[in-house]
Amino acid sequence: MADNLSWYEPRYQELKRVVTAEFTDADVTGFVGRQGSFEIEINGQLIFSKFETSGFPYEDDIMHAIQRASDGQPVEKITKSQPPCVWCGILIRPLLFTSPAGLLDINDYRNSKVKVTELKQNIGAKFPDAEVSGFVGRRGSFEVVINEHLVFSKLETGGFPYDEDIMEAIHKAKDGKPEKIARYRKDCIIL
Repeated sequence: MADNLSWYEPRYQELKRVVTAEFTDADVTGFVGRQGSFEIEINGQLIFSKFETSGFPYEDDIMHAIQRASDGQPVEKITKSQPPCVWCGILIRPLLFTSPAGLLDINDYRNSKVKVTELKQNIGAKFPDAEVSGFVGRRGSFEVVINEHLVFSKLETGGFPYDEDIMEAIHKAKDGKPEKIARYRKDCIIL
């Protein structure tokens, strides 16, 4: 099994940053433990465990719990979590065209950097004035949205589209005729 623990470190660091920005005197310490565990304690009380929920907590819930603790009020356990991740090699969501040249948002998550870089290069070669950026999406999704039209969803097909089909869909959308991409790869590797 690949070293999945390193995938959790950026999430931990982001939560730590958010908490210390809001509560400057908070002492935030932590580590990523076995099998990607993620737990939060306040004043020695366990208030969240990823082993119990299978997902990460929402930042608002963490802030609320810290505020209650700092006000001297009892802290309740956080039971709500973000949807669990699906460990797939590539997660991209969405490709969004907002103008003729377009703005492409490509979700770059975990081990997808090589694939995303390749896709960015392919898009840049065919659409040199396209602006490409990235963010983390949900539950292993891979969706292609062009001019607000969903043209591909991995959640519907279970596979990823071919790059050439994405390029063709972009051309059709630029001509005002967005079409759903029906063809997909059946070679997704679940890690």
